[in-house]
Amino acid sequence: MTDLGLSMSIRYKAGVMVVSLLLAACFETLPARGIPVSAGSLGTLILQPEPGADSVRVWRDVLFEVDVKAWADSLSAKRKRKKAAKDSLTASGPFKDRKTVNPQPVSKTENVSMVGRDSVPVASSRKKRSDSAKQNKDGNFWQRTVSGHEDRTFEQAFDYSLVLFPTYTQEGSIGLGGIGAALFRLDRSDSLMPPSDLSLEGNASLRGFFYAGAYGTLYFPGRRSRLYYEVSFSQQNLDFWGICYDSCHVRPPVSQTRWNVLALGYYDYRVLENFYVGAALDFSCNHAVKMENPAYLDGQRPSYILTGIGLSLQYDSRDYAQNPTHGLNLLLRQMVYPSFMGDAGRTLWRTTFTASYYQRLWRGAVLATELYAECNAKDMPWPLKESVGGYYRLRGYYQGRYMDDNLFSFQMELRQKLFWRVGIAAFGGFGSVFSSFQDWRADQLLPAYGAGLRFEFKHNLNVRLDCGWGREVFGVVFAIGESF
Repeated sequence: MTDLGLSMSIRYKAGVMVVSLLLAACFETLPARGIPVSAGSLGTLILQPEPGADSVRVWRDVLFEVDVKAWADSLSAKRKRKKAAKDSLTASGPFKDRKTVNPQPVSKTENVSMVGRDSVPVASSRKKRSDSAKQNKDGNFWQRTVSGHEDRTFEQAFDYSLVLFPTYTQEGSIGLGGIGAALFRLDRSDSLMPPSDLSLEGNASLRGFFYAGAYGTLYFPGRRSRLYYEVSFSQQNLDFWGICYDSCHVRPPVSQTRWNVLALGYYDYRVLENFYVGAALDFSCNHAVKMENPAYLDGQRPSYILTGIGLSLQYDSRDYAQNPTHGLNLLLRQMVYPSFMGDAGRTLWRTTFTASYYQRLWRGAVLATELYAECNAKDMPWPLKESVGGYYRLRGYYQGRYMDDNLFSFQMELRQKLFWRVGIAAFGGFGSVFSSFQDWRADQLLPAYGAGLRFEFKHNLNVRLDCGWGREVFGVVFAIGESF
């Protein structure tokens, strides 16, 4: 009996060896047939199974390693797709009008959906698409208003938004304003290039203040050049104190009605990483059409036409010029106003230096710092003199409250995004206008501080409302874009 059992065991092992060799030969041809094989050594799995493993487990492991089941499922799915495609082709081919083999009755709606390829459902589908397109078109205005902060310049050639709003400034009092802002790309295949922008702004107030202007920045394909441009016309009924600091400090204000036409352009070309050389053109036509006391002009004419040309050097690593979150901007620009390009009677010059730095602090917070200086030729015509107040520096002061030939200012601003498209800002700084560096006095230093509200009107383009305080003054500023 023992001899018989030993003989059967030898025969069983010999049979297993033969079968394993046949399977190994078969498995070697499986990859050529498109069946995935992940077993490293099938003969080892069969001939040297784990201790205590029975033959059933050995063959289960082999089949698992070969992954025949996954291949079979994949093959079955392919066959089902082929069959579905064939049925669809038959339904839309010359036999599409044959009666259905489904013996169950169907409704008229179901029958139409089953046929599906004739003129009725196609027309219905086109109608649905047309209605959907019309609905989207009607909703574009609200979509641009509610979702205007999203960058859609890759989807739309011209992404714009419009808004009307009440305004108030201490110069113009209560008024009505409107803004139209648009983003677009001259190269929609370049995702690294920032979108170009165009803003149209208008404002009219009860005091007779009127402004209409267009401005923006063009980023040209290749990310090597850009152009800032601005064209505007304004009529301003302003209080006027004089054209130098000492006069502005002691004189009472008089009324002045001023017309101004402005056109300027700054073109920059990148020569190295973040380094730009540029050219500038500045044209202005200024006329004091009404002056309560002409003596406040200190002998200057009430009107001037001035044209300047210039060159600039700039290092700019800001991520976005309209609303930077990090980077450094260093700018030196030299302008010359030749006598033959205006009616000032002599050649004038202006030097501008800007150093601004932007640093992220925590989530949604940016600290912005700016040092600004502008030096001019002595006794500049009053339209080109520097003044504190307005939209950009020493916010809170009445525009033109202090004027003189030269200006320097320093300001810091903490910008914090709160939620959705809403943010706030707190700012502070100081500055001064003066006739010359030799004549500057410490009492000419003017402080300024305040807080403001931000709303992201377009992608990376904020509308801001700032309230500023200074030396016995308070002012409100409403503008597009950050102050620096």
